[in-house]
Amino acid sequence: MDAQDINRFESKFMKKSGDECWSWLASKSDGYGNFRFRNKILKSHRMAWEIYIGKIPHNLFVLHKCDNRSCVNPDHLFLGTNVDNMKDMVKKGRSKIFSEIHSGEGNIHAKLKEKNIEEIRKMCKSGKYTRSYIAEKFNISSNHVFRISHNLSWKDNNFKVADFKINRKGRNNGNSKLTDKQIDEIRDKYKTGNFTQKRLSEIYKVTEHHIQRITKNKVRK
Repeated sequence: MDAQDINRFESKFMKKSGDECWSWLASKSDGYGNFRFRNKILKSHRMAWEIYIGKIPHNLFVLHKCDNRSCVNPDHLFLGTNVDNMKDMVKKGRSKIFSEIHSGEGNIHAKLKEKNIEEIRKMCKSGKYTRSYIAEKFNISSNHVFRISHNLSWKDNNFKVADFKINRKGRNNGNSKLTDKQIDEIRDKYKTGNFTQKRLSEIYKVTEHHIQRITKNKVRK
């Protein structure tokens, strides 16, 4: 690696004083920085070790002392074996084993509390809300809502899946942005040939995919 490569690498983060993280500002995947070097995409924290400390021994991992995957501060990095890597994952709550052992509020990384779970299940049971609406309200994924509503997460022995009805369409859809009148307007405008699906999505502030479904009569026929 020459000086030009190092300069290019250092242009993608800011060195900070003290013991602060040097967070990667360029491309990332799964929280880790990506750096293109000799036509290969390498992890930025591993590159940082090679640049500032030295060669990484075979079969060793570069791990973070901080819990910031994008950090490339060499003082925040250390070498470890695969076993060390697994222990570090458990310690930081990223292991599936950790999640299974420490479920519910006992998991220090849980975003939800018991009262949130009760509210989510009530919303699901009412049939008035979509999973996406509930997910946005509680800042979780739609899949997480599905798992809660099917008793796959936060398990309750008195739970009955059959009681739960997720609303997917219509005016009672808690995530719906359009009225029946607007749906008709969209179809009429599209039929004139003067409006593209992209233009209609901009006018009604919904996704182009949603406009496409409306014009193909897949939404509120």
